[in-house]
Amino acid sequence: MPLGIHDGHGAGAAQTRIRTEKDSPKGDVFIGGSSEFHDPLGTEGILTPYASPNAAAVDAAYKDPAGNWTGWYLGIFGLIVNKDRWATEMGNVAKPATWDDLLDTAYAGKLDMPSPVTTGGGYIFVANQVFRFGGDEERAMQYMTQLHANIGQYVGGSPQAIELVSQGQFLMGPNWGHDILTAANNGATVEFIAPAQTAFEIGAVSIIKDGPNTEGGKAFVDWALSKDAAALNIKLSNRLSVYPDVPPAPGAPTLDQVTLVPYDRVWATTHKDRLIKMWQAAVGM
Repeated sequence: MPLGIHDGHGAGAAQTRIRTEKDSPKGDVFIGGSSEFHDPLGTEGILTPYASPNAAAVDAAYKDPAGNWTGWYLGIFGLIVNKDRWATEMGNVAKPATWDDLLDTAYAGKLDMPSPVTTGGGYIFVANQVFRFGGDEERAMQYMTQLHANIGQYVGGSPQAIELVSQGQFLMGPNWGHDILTAANNGATVEFIAPAQTAFEIGAVSIIKDGPNTEGGKAFVDWALSKDAAALNIKLSNRLSVYPDVPPAPGAPTLDQVTLVPYDRVWATTHKDRLIKMWQAAVGM
């Protein structure tokens, strides 16, 4: 029996699968994807609360008070830029410093973006705009509509969106800083930019209710929340640890190095389905 359902194809897809299988779960652990995709499953009673002994060392801001999920990494949202295409097409033009800079008509069709429907990154980006505009949803949707003119493709998974920019199929696009750094370390001519007022995710791990091996799932969660696993996660993925005494990867952006938007995670989680429908209506998806 599989132990986990990961977010490799998007947290939204994993969330949908877990809901679909709720009467006969095929997995025990939902690992990866932002907490906004775990929290509703807990509210719906599809997760089993579990307070891992290792979770005691995790800051309260990074875990569910009800115990339905626990953060095991942090990720900063930003922008991936293909440096070769930029040099060829944009020359000495200043690279974007704000999210509004992405509305420049010079970028028409040159951006890709993780889909807000299937990915945590895409949804967090939409919610990011709401908070950037002080909670004004109409202004946020106006922004997303204007940005839509510059989006050449909405991609089903964040890693795939990075791959397309790395290949030069797109000039740039909003995505996760740690994955961008990984691509650069693997030889892609890309760079990470953190526009002002950006957001970050709490990558979560949770236990699926009535899975085939719940005790094994708990043991896995214990390991995932260990300091050894945190260090391994940083080494392999460049994500930030939820533990302040586990140092970041060389060159990885940290929360204190970027300008963060006042992101209300509870609000973003509660209004996720409604906000995604608003976005779909705004861009005609």
